[in-house]
Amino acid sequence: MSPDGLLKATIRQHGSWFSYSLSAGDDAKICTSIDIFRATAVRLRAFHTGCARVALFMKRYLRTGDRKWLTLERPFGSLHGGIRTAEGGYMWRGTKDDIDTDQWIDLVEDEQLARLLSQVEQLLNECSGNPNEQEMRKRAWALLECIPECHQYHAEVLRRRLQHFCCAEDFQDHASAVRWARRLVEEEPYDVVNWLSFSWAVEKLEGKDSAIEILREALDQHGPDFTLYYELASHLCDLHCLGEAKQAILLAQQQCPEGMEWALESDSFTQIHDFIREQMTSDWYKSQKTGFERKYSAEAFNL
Repeated sequence: MSPDGLLKATIRQHGSWFSYSLSAGDDAKICTSIDIFRATAVRLRAFHTGCARVALFMKRYLRTGDRKWLTLERPFGSLHGGIRTAEGGYMWRGTKDDIDTDQWIDLVEDEQLARLLSQVEQLLNECSGNPNEQEMRKRAWALLECIPECHQYHAEVLRRRLQHFCCAEDFQDHASAVRWARRLVEEEPYDVVNWLSFSWAVEKLEGKDSAIEILREALDQHGPDFTLYYELASHLCDLHCLGEAKQAILLAQQQCPEGMEWALESDSFTQIHDFIREQMTSDWYKSQKTGFERKYSAEAFNL
């Protein structure tokens, strides 16, 4: 709600897309749909720009009463599902010139890069369980090697290089994987998966002690997160640092109480299973778990 109470903005999720609306006191309304998008800096800028554009048109409607300002064409730019070409225009989905229907590709600004990444993504999506899986992964890697020098450190390129590193058992260039992962967390420090990839790469190159340092750095820069605490506790158990492991699993519990049950089922936490069981008998844990179950049930049934 705007400070003066005149405007109300609402965003809702509907499966694979969002709807955004801005309404006034007399129920005049602007509505538009947006594809789900990864929250990169570029995409958030496009989203906030779209919100500002919608609000501007609504204010024009309130001032003039002209309803033409309530019918907008793609105020959120590429978040509606287009790919920006090298010439600066957009190729919209659903046309004969459409490059790809994948949601992540819409803000790759170079058409050649978009096409290469589309082929890589298709190979990686189809290789799991395929008798030719290894060959398909090699083809995907060969395409990544063809990416122009100017795009070597694009976030989507780095992401797929690391995906190859994590899945290919024979990949031995751990130093490069660490370099890619470091660059990716610098680009997108808010994405937990990037930090996990970074810790895995560092572990391969330097061992668990160094991976633990990366997880601590992740928690410092990203902020509290169940997955990071859970991974940290697992590594600490492997190194028999049980006091620190207990502290980490308690912090993980605060983020996600139901995760304690997963820890009990994991061999990684065998050394502290008794401690975890003890924590699960506390009044705090029981109240938190009950609250989570109620919330989950309400969301599941739209109550």
